[in-house]
Amino acid sequence: MYNDASNESGMFVRMGDKGNPYGSWYTKIPKNSEVEARIDLAIKKWRVKPNGEIRITEYGGDKSILDTVYYIEFPEGIPKYKGPVGYQGGTFFGGLNQEQYFIQDLRDFGKVIKNYPIK
Repeated sequence: MYNDASNESGMFVRMGDKGNPYGSWYTKIPKNSEVEARIDLAIKKWRVKPNGEIRITEYGGDKSILDTVYYIEFPEGIPKYKGPVGYQGGTFFGGLNQEQYFIQDLRDFGKVIKNYPIK
């Protein structure tokens, strides 16, 4: 269950692909590696359709690239929702002790403070 976290502000962390700092899912605690992020935050390597098939784009399979950590500052007052990371099957555990934030692609409100490559 997700709870309103609009009153929270500060630094949020996103792991994603180089050159694309914004998305919809964030955490407050960075992970040390791609493997740790995929297990703890339940991020699959491929984006899939609701029926379980891998999404295909004009470039081939829609891969979920995790090569960069972004620290993004978001202000209080914008819509944010906080809740546990849900299990996604296989080794993508997530869990109740892993909190994530849903902040709908609000690049106009966020400010990238720093980023670095994932090990």
